[in-house]
Amino acid sequence: MRGPITVLVFEHVTGGGLAGKDLPASWAAEGAAMRRAIVHDFAAVPDVRVVATLDARLPREVGLRANVRLVVDREGRSWESIAAEADYTAPIAPETDGILADLARSIERLGGRSLGSDPQAIELTADKARLAAHFEANGIPTPPTQLVDPSQGLPTDRDGPMIVKPVDGAGSLDTFIIRDPARPPARLRDLRKAIVQPYLSGVPGGASYLVDRDGRAWLVAVGRQRIGVDPEGRVHYRGGTIGGPAGVDLTAVERAVTSVPGLRGFVGVDFLDDPRAGVTVLEINPRPTTSYVGLLRLLGPGTVAGAWLAAVEGGLEGTGWPDRLRIPDDAPPVSFDAEGGMLLD
Repeated sequence: MRGPITVLVFEHVTGGGLAGKDLPASWAAEGAAMRRAIVHDFAAVPDVRVVATLDARLPREVGLRANVRLVVDREGRSWESIAAEADYTAPIAPETDGILADLARSIERLGGRSLGSDPQAIELTADKARLAAHFEANGIPTPPTQLVDPSQGLPTDRDGPMIVKPVDGAGSLDTFIIRDPARPPARLRDLRKAIVQPYLSGVPGGASYLVDRDGRAWLVAVGRQRIGVDPEGRVHYRGGTIGGPAGVDLTAVERAVTSVPGLRGFVGVDFLDDPRAGVTVLEINPRPTTSYVGLLRLLGPGTVAGAWLAAVEGGLEGTGWPDRLRIPDDAPPVSFDAEGGMLLD
């Protein structure tokens, strides 16, 4: 890796992307945790200067490294001028409503270089119906998926409970377990486009990869997700645990990642692990996920970020990064909540 270089870490929610709009507290907490972790990680890489933007409504942060510059963004445009001049931009944003794909296109338009995925790869993975069809076409195990308009009612010809989620929602946003399709929650009736899948058994898991410029996927970590369900049937992501022995066959998960052209940088995959049925791939997140805060704790500052830069610049084959990314089986696991806060097991 050549140096010195400048990396802009732009987290959409807390970095000015919502300037002039409501700033939900939960989104801001999760976004801030991810931004701090990624900034800290890149700042520990030799010869890397880090710039990050901060929504003017948020308090200034202290304790930053000397090579980190925090720019207050009042109009949602400060990041653009920085992205045009930086060597790389690490975009962090939800896929919902095309936000992440638009961000990737903006970086290209500005003449910057993104450490994330191509807009086309983001659009494919953001559309859960398209992604499910892509998985099926490539022989990747995934739940049978049907595109529906919940405002017109849900299918009543299915046996057993079903999962209903927005076609482009990020995380578990507006995801429901439906046991009686004739009586869906009121919130679902407001959706015009969603997918229906059978409710499958298995342990919810997540895997993190670094995808290099040649499309090769390098496993960083695998863990378990904490999922809760409220009385209305709404599914809530509660965080997860990474580290320790995995014991999961990730063949299908890696195939899912490498099957999508244009994925690059940090990528997360959600899956179910059933001892009888094996692994079923659910979704691909073409961006950093909340698990990053746990990875920083397990691998130490500078490790994931250094490997991330190396993967995008020239690939990890023949370098020492894959060994440095490997988490020992006897490493104490770390847990985090949905907002990126560290938990004690």
